[in-house]
Amino acid sequence: MKVICISGKAQHGKDTSAGLLKMMLEADGYKVLIAHYGDLVKYIFEAEQIARDLGYKLHARMVWNKVTGIPAAFTIRFGHEYLLYMYKGKLLPVDKDERGKIHSVFTEQVKRHSQKPEVSFEIINRLYPDAKKIELYARKERDGFDCWGNEVAGYKGI
Repeated sequence: MKVICISGKAQHGKDTSAGLLKMMLEADGYKVLIAHYGDLVKYIFEAEQIARDLGYKLHARMVWNKVTGIPAAFTIRFGHEYLLYMYKGKLLPVDKDERGKIHSVFTEQVKRHSQKPEVSFEIINRLYPDAKKIELYARKERDGFDCWGNEVAGYKGI
């Protein structure tokens, strides 16, 4: 079983977009998708629709409380981002010791622009400790993940 973790729209991948997402999801073996999208809501629905068109089903929309955020148009402060938890076929069982222990809302202070929260990787590792995992638009190497991104050492593009 493989888990794919995707973040952002195209800001740090530059060779990315909906087409790359579609290509990755069409690959054999990907059964669980955890997609991380910024506070621009339109991208989460676009990603969700692409995944649905490829046979994925939504299990949950998780929320990252960033503690801070940008004041869009000087109105309200967008202090959260979304993660889509989707699956293909039958929902694969999570690690027995983690059943019911992970909340759909989690809090972690923003560390750097467009950096994914560490807790999101902890969640993936806790739910699927033995799965093969890939992170798209990665900024660094990460234990247990194949990391693709133009900021990762040795990245050659797709």
